[in-house]
Amino acid sequence: MRRKTELEEQRKLQMEAEYSKKFAEIELKAIRAQINPHFIFNCLNSIQLFVMQRDYEHAQKYLSDFSYLIRKTLDFSRRNFISLADEITYLNTYLGLEKMRFEQKMSFEIVTDPTLNTAELEVPAMLLQPYVENAVKHGMNNEEHTTGLLTIRFTMIAHDMLECLVEDNGIGIERSRQLRTLPGHHQSSGMEISFNRAELLNKMYNTGIQIEIIDKSTRETQESGTIVRVLIPQL
Repeated sequence: MRRKTELEEQRKLQMEAEYSKKFAEIELKAIRAQINPHFIFNCLNSIQLFVMQRDYEHAQKYLSDFSYLIRKTLDFSRRNFISLADEITYLNTYLGLEKMRFEQKMSFEIVTDPTLNTAELEVPAMLLQPYVENAVKHGMNNEEHTTGLLTIRFTMIAHDMLECLVEDNGIGIERSRQLRTLPGHHQSSGMEISFNRAELLNKMYNTGIQIEIIDKSTRETQESGTIVRVLIPQL
């Protein structure tokens, strides 16, 4: 009996060590995916353009927000969970930079249920941003709209379940695959890492995070675009 208990304990420790190793590997990949080199290049180009146009006010604002985003990205990459308040500030800063870059072609809003205590609620660090980035990328791609609209909603749908919705009015998943001749299983590396991260968090902490990606064209509406629905239990 004692021997059996010892073996079970060893297996448990071995599994925990394996999960920790996988988690560290995903974190390293996440750092690279989160700081998208194209995004950095575009931001620096925008700053340079503002300077060349002698628009120093916008250049200073852009540079300040960009510096904040890089600093927080590195900080969050070392943490498993952050407050919802930090997540909202981070996403708001990121989308503000993208809006400045796209000028009048992009609009966004972050809607938070006023009853939520955003300082106390927690979300996995670096989980939503790749989905938001993907929505920006494809939400700007719709021949029927002159302005890409991205909406993020945070709502408590039960006393302990936080619902996060990332919705855009872009061309949608299937249409995007057709135009880019992508294989049916394709998704961005950032989104794949986020999904793997959620699975690993579920195994390590029994969190029960759920992620659903919906192409609006598959529903009985005339709308196009994508909805990412993330459910995060608040234990």
